[in-house]
Amino acid sequence: MNVATVKRRITVYDNVKPIISGATNKTIRLNSSFNPRTSVTASDNIDGNLTSKITVSGTVNTKKKGTYTLKYTVTDNSKNVTTVTRKITIDSTKPVISGAKNITIRYKSSFNPKTGVTAKDNLDGSLTSQIKVTGAVNTKKKGSYTLTYTVTDKSQNTTVVKRMITVK
Repeated sequence: MNVATVKRRITVYDNVKPIISGATNKTIRLNSSFNPRTSVTASDNIDGNLTSKITVSGTVNTKKKGTYTLKYTVTDNSKNVTTVTRKITIDSTKPVISGAKNITIRYKSSFNPKTGVTAKDNLDGSLTSQIKVTGAVNTKKKGSYTLTYTVTDKSQNTTVVKRMITVK
């Protein structure tokens, strides 16, 4: 009986990079707490969960408005490396006041300076209830009056709008 034995060495190379998830660009409030690792994970086709091996470079100062860059890097056991860059923006967008247009009203008519005026913010949503109005309109005296509308969001971004009310 003829028998042959062959020994072979088979080497399997892992060339698939790990995947980093959750490191998306984000806008956060001034003075808020921020942990760059929250919701960021890493996984690999061979090594599985690599979240604990993620390194983060860069810092975010939540007390100072601006845009900060963070770099997330993870390496699997086969030395495949993935790097992801993420931008964190500390909110500098002012709220928007709408409806504070110059108008003319009738002498001795009723007038509420907040009627029809709204404020909205990119992060805080409606700020209408927080609008402050300075100035006064005397509907029993013809003339022009200036009202100032001010609103500030939680990131200390302030919008000021002036409005002319004419009583005729």
